[in-house]
Amino acid sequence: MDQATGMAKMLGQAGAAIKGILSKKKEPVKPQTVLAASNKKIFLLTDGEVSSPEEVINLARTSECRVHSFGVGRDCSKYLVKEVAKAGRGSSSFILDA
Repeated sequence: MDQATGMAKMLGQAGAAIKGILSKKKEPVKPQTVLAASNKKIFLLTDGEVSSPEEVINLARTSECRVHSFGVGRDCSKYLVKEVAKAGRGSSSFILDA
């Protein structure tokens, strides 16, 4: 799979995950429902680079979920891991090779 295909797949899956989580809101919206939505979290794991990190960061920024990110190995995009967590009001961690 080339980098562009991998990025499109990642964006599609992340977008689908966010939409799936947000679509489970109950109507009418009650204060406890809003609180429950703010407790939802997304964990992003990456071991490489993406061709359009700003798209992933924007998804995290516009999500109502808290987004935490993990970079695996020395080849992961440190920029992406840190900025996704910052935009998603989450935390970032790196898991480096031994």
